[in-house]
Amino acid sequence: MAIVFSSNLPCPSFAFVTPLRSTTPRANTSCGVVERLLEMITWKDLSEAEIRKAATIVIKYLLRHRSNCFRISAIPGSLEAIISLLTAGEKIVPEEQRYGLAILNRLAVDHRTCVRIGNTSGLISILVAFIQDEDWNFLEVRTSRKVFRRSLELLRTLAGAGGDSGRSLRKKIVSVVSAVRSLQRICNLEDLELQDLAVDVIKLLATEDELRDCIGATGGVIQSLMAIFARETAPNSHQLSIAMRAGEAIFLLVLQCPNNCSRLLRRKSYSQGGVSKTLKSLINMLTKPIGVHAATILRSLCGELNDEEKLELGAAISPILQMVLESTDKEQQAAIGLAAAIIPWLDTRNFEQGVLSQQSRLCEKITELLSQTAPSRSLNRIRRYSVELLNSLMAKDARFLRRFREDGEMEASLEAMSATASDEENFLTFSGFVGLTKHSRSLEELVNSALLNLHRL
Repeated sequence: MAIVFSSNLPCPSFAFVTPLRSTTPRANTSCGVVERLLEMITWKDLSEAEIRKAATIVIKYLLRHRSNCFRISAIPGSLEAIISLLTAGEKIVPEEQRYGLAILNRLAVDHRTCVRIGNTSGLISILVAFIQDEDWNFLEVRTSRKVFRRSLELLRTLAGAGGDSGRSLRKKIVSVVSAVRSLQRICNLEDLELQDLAVDVIKLLATEDELRDCIGATGGVIQSLMAIFARETAPNSHQLSIAMRAGEAIFLLVLQCPNNCSRLLRRKSYSQGGVSKTLKSLINMLTKPIGVHAATILRSLCGELNDEEKLELGAAISPILQMVLESTDKEQQAAIGLAAAIIPWLDTRNFEQGVLSQQSRLCEKITELLSQTAPSRSLNRIRRYSVELLNSLMAKDARFLRRFREDGEMEASLEAMSATASDEENFLTFSGFVGLTKHSRSLEELVNSALLNLHRL
């Protein structure tokens, strides 16, 4: 496609004389051409529809080159012009909406441009409007599904923006009244691709401490995620991948949020007794491929369990400790964190049968874990959880205290850990390189507590 400017015509005409690929560099470098194209896509008259469509296609192809993304986004009014494709003129044109969303998705690859897109007046409301269609009959209109999918993709990109600007965008998305409700309804669709995108958006929004309760208060969100997380899936399947991300979203929603913990356990203020079916389901998941996510969720729930539920979870201490002793990487990290949270209130019978019976192996494993002298970026909680488990065992039973005290390496390992503690190990969630949710106690405080325990009379 070549662009021909003629003085005899009221507007530029488009002649299909050469392939678009060969004209892209010339269109990019010609002075004023891109500005003119951006002007044309704002025309709303029906007689100019073909010109508007052709201009949109040219801009879309220009953005295949990353350098053009920066050049186009730097043009004053460029984002507003592109967003005008999404709004209805005299007639709604789904194809133009699809092209507009494709252009915005390509521009949003750059963080600064992504933030500018999100802050453009009215855009987030438009995207939410696209995903709250009551019909959702994509079999009849194929382009409508593409508009729907690309809207979700752009929302995911905006929700995943880093830094303080990203936090502001996440708050803007949730502030649109129907946003969370629409995402929850998409989670209930059988369309795995759309479901996957909706779960991702909810997970990213839930990284913000102050948004968790608001998201969970939207009826059915946590239950819809739990239904995805708990469903039977084949190994290495797309469904399993979605289930894992749903587990991550649930973990973020219940993290330091008692109200969401109660919502997940389906506990009402007037009914505190009995064992939650959700809790039983999560315990059964510990031995499945999604066990690592079940363990992280259970750790967050520990502080909200009633006495009967504590007994139920305590009865699972043996398989949890097996995960500590035999698993590796994130599965081991999650198991250590869960064990450290359970042991302080573990009843005598389960402690003797599940923990003391493994005393020797458990002490050797903790000593090995604490000998790591440098923090791990991929497992940034494992050293913290290991110290928590050490403190829990020493406070629970004097036999563990004597065993660790007799270990000549333990004190040196703790002091070495204190010297190498990083601030990254004090955070639970991150947005890029910015820490969001902090642990209640720093790693340094936990290590100092362990050293005091070792010297306790």
